[in-house]
Amino acid sequence: MLLVSFSFAQDWNGIIVPPSPGAGKIWDLQTDVSDDFNYEAPASVGVDTLGGKWINWYHNGWSGPKPTVWKRDYVFVEDGNFKVIASRPAGDTVIVDGQKLGVTNLGCAHSLHQVQYPVFVEANVKIMNSVLASDVWMLSSDDTQEIDVCEAYGSERWDNSYFSDKRLHLSHHVLIQQPSFIDWQPSDAGSFYTNDTTVWREDYHRIGVYWIDPWNLKYYVDGELVRQRSGPDEIDPVYHTNAINPGDVTNDTRTGLSKPMDIIINTEDQGWRALQGLTPTDDELANTDDNTFQVDWIRVYKPIDGMVDPVSSVSIDPSEVTTYVGNEIPLTAMIVPYNAQDLSVVWESDNPTIASINQDGLVETLAEGVAQIIVTTNENNKKDTCLVTVTGISPSLNFDNEFVYLNTNYQVGGNLNVTCDFHAGTGNTVIDGGNGGVKFWLREIAPGWSVVNDYVSSDPSVVGLESGTATGTISLIDVPAVSEIPNENWYFLYTTFQNSSGDFLDTGIYPINIVDLTSVNAPVFKQLETYPNPAQSVLHINKEAIEGDFTIQLIYPSGKMMEVIDFDNSANTIQLDISNLPKGFYMLRLVSEEVYVAGFVKR
Repeated sequence: MLLVSFSFAQDWNGIIVPPSPGAGKIWDLQTDVSDDFNYEAPASVGVDTLGGKWINWYHNGWSGPKPTVWKRDYVFVEDGNFKVIASRPAGDTVIVDGQKLGVTNLGCAHSLHQVQYPVFVEANVKIMNSVLASDVWMLSSDDTQEIDVCEAYGSERWDNSYFSDKRLHLSHHVLIQQPSFIDWQPSDAGSFYTNDTTVWREDYHRIGVYWIDPWNLKYYVDGELVRQRSGPDEIDPVYHTNAINPGDVTNDTRTGLSKPMDIIINTEDQGWRALQGLTPTDDELANTDDNTFQVDWIRVYKPIDGMVDPVSSVSIDPSEVTTYVGNEIPLTAMIVPYNAQDLSVVWESDNPTIASINQDGLVETLAEGVAQIIVTTNENNKKDTCLVTVTGISPSLNFDNEFVYLNTNYQVGGNLNVTCDFHAGTGNTVIDGGNGGVKFWLREIAPGWSVVNDYVSSDPSVVGLESGTATGTISLIDVPAVSEIPNENWYFLYTTFQNSSGDFLDTGIYPINIVDLTSVNAPVFKQLETYPNPAQSVLHINKEAIEGDFTIQLIYPSGKMMEVIDFDNSANTIQLDISNLPKGFYMLRLVSEEVYVAGFVKR
């Protein structure tokens, strides 16, 4: 039985749509926005609709992020591909953040028709061998909601491992345009996907996203599920999609990714990269092939009701697991066919004291030993098993002495020497993972946890080790003192590594005091003691060391800062009622004769 309905053969014929359309449903090809580009559509300097589906410009009058200048005739269709080319007009320059940069002419097009959830969008693309961004994305008409299908930088000339030629940026944005522009997107390691081996520019790759509903996204690369974002805290933790007063964390009217969107194909010379020297040179641009983004096809499907076959089998992925006590492992029941009328299953463990499992397929390991996980389909009673072996030590990463880092004044122009103890978990080792081993970051952070600047060091000597000690030296040359950065910013000491099972380990502490001893009035933050942390209703602040009058400032996850007026003030402690705060990570600043800071998590 065919699982996909279509009206005529396409280049993607025979390539199964990766996600299940749901119980009792089939995938229906949306022909008004799907395109195999098997036609010729020459470049045009005027307004044109390529293939009757793509308008040769951005979806409003914007001409691109400087130093990009989009040109209508830089997009066209030939040889079975949608192509976007690049060049640099001699002598044309633009000022970006006070720096003169050469203009880069590029192309952009958007779909004539919009898409909206539930919808699966997949593109087969050839990333450029260029520092330019190769992009396929979706954007609402008012530019406030965005889903990135593909954003990649294919050049081997890069200076940040998270934007290397082995990574794909799989992300989404929730934005506020007025009265001032504010952008939020996930910054977790998973948003910079890599399998550690594939250089994405070397061949065509299928990259897709299943926009299930306003709160659920699934990303697929070459047919494999590689990333998921689910729920308000992963889609919009900063309340930018509020129907009333976007960004107001005290008034939850979030709608999530709910608006119809245009599909956009374009390339960009992004200003933040160009300012770091990652703009193409004239010699690089002379190589047309390296700077041509090619899209072989785009296919778009929506799930609809249809005739389906009964359940014939089920298998568990993965089929066997070796892990450690205290871990959680998601298991997936792979039902054939993947769109049967009843896709429900029952999970059980034959030894729940060793490894338990809930009905979402999440295994929790509780003690050393062996357990067998059984899945049973409710339709036709098909079964499969997964052997879970629990042994050894869990992955960990810890600073050698947090007190020293938090109570040392590090001098501008000197070094910040960092040491961490690590364990990759029994049977695992530290891998490069784009980090160069264990990586150390000194990050200047602005409210909302946006990264202003990174100063980094790595210890590659630990790659291949199961456990040990990693060291790094972060140069503080040209690092501004605390007195030289905005008052609301702070320094965060952060360290990361990835193990051979793909687990990403990280830990961080703040604030870190960077001082310039030539400055008489260099302020230093002091650590504020708070408990419990995480907290649910009342947060206690130890004020024994604080002298004189003080004010308390609360910084929300969105970066919004408010002075706290209502609190209980006893001899040694302050009690804050946080019961009405939305859950998330907050920062406290207590300002008296000195400035004290602390972070806490609201459950």
